[in-house]
This record gives sequence, C-alpha cells and structure tokens, in this order.
Amino acid sequence: MNTQLEGAKKIFYASGLVAIAGGILSLFYYAYLMPLHGDEAGWWFHYTNRSYQHRFMFNHLDPNHTFSIYLAKISLWMFGNTGIGLRLPVIAFGILSAGAFYLFVKKVTSSNVTGVVAATLLFLNPFFLHYSHELRGYSSYFFFLVCCYLCLVHLLEKEDNNRALWVILFLLFIGCYVANLA
Repeated sequence: MNTQLEGAKKIFYASGLVAIAGGILSLFYYAYLMPLHGDEAGWWFHYTNRSYQHRFMFNHLDPNHTFSIYLAKISLWMFGNTGIGLRLPVIAFGILSAGAFYLFVKKVTSSNVTGVVAATLLFLNPFFLHYSHELRGYSSYFFFLVCCYLCLVHLLEKEDNNRALWVILFLLFIGCYVANLA
C-alpha cells in the first residue's frame, strides 16, 4: 500500500511541476509574442518620457502601474527592446507570486500538498497568466499583498513584538501602494 501511495505522490508533484513549468513558459512565450498594445504603450510613453512637472498633468490615463513601468526601464537596458525585455519585471513578479502564495498557503494550512495545489491552480488561472505577461502592476500588487499576509501570519504567531517584522510589513504596504499608484 505504501508503494502505491508513494507513486501517487510522485505523480501529484510531477503534474504540479508540469503545470507550473508550463505556466512559466507561457509567460515568456506570450510576452515575446505580443506587441505593445494601447494601454501598455500609453502608460509607458506618458510616464517615462516626460519631464517631472508634466507627469501629473490631466490626461485620460491615471498614474497606474508605474512601479512595473519604471522597473521595465531597467530590464530594457539589460535585455534589449523586446517583449520580454519590456515585460520581465511583471513576469518575475508573477513567478515570485506563485512562490509566495505557495509559502502562505503552506503556512496557513500546514500542508505541503495544499500549497502545491494553490501554486498550481494559480498558474492554471488564465487571468493571472494574462496579467502576468502584460506591463501592468497586478502581479506585483498580488506579490506584495500575499507577502503582507505571510508577514501578518508570522506576527500573529509570535508572542514578542518583532520590530523587523513590523518594518517589513510597513514596507510591504508601501509596495502594495506603489505597485498600482505612484
């Protein structure tokens, strides 16, 4: 009976790994395949190619997703003017979000299996995959938000007031704010 259980566990973890690896590969594939579209180009050109005093002039584009856009300036410098170079910060936050989500679910449920299922389902979610390869701030916001909850769980478990965790929680809240607005 133990050999059947071990075989089932191996199949379970292998299928989760295949789903996660497929999701990561699809992020890179579609980021490379898709050209910039209207919203991405509008935010990119309005907030990165203007002088500081003209950035906050009224226009139809609210100052959203600026954290990812400014990080994309660094990745373009490193990886060139390609879809992946432009969207690498968003892809990285999408991948990190799955890892943080796995850790959070594993910590809350005390089950490695449930953590794997959560990370796998995140990479099977078409909305998560779509917004993790577009130049928007949703994947970075999700990452900072899950990290906030993970930090909060650690704070609630400890009896002593760990100041480092409070500082990290405060910085994560700032990260949540900056991920969508700046």
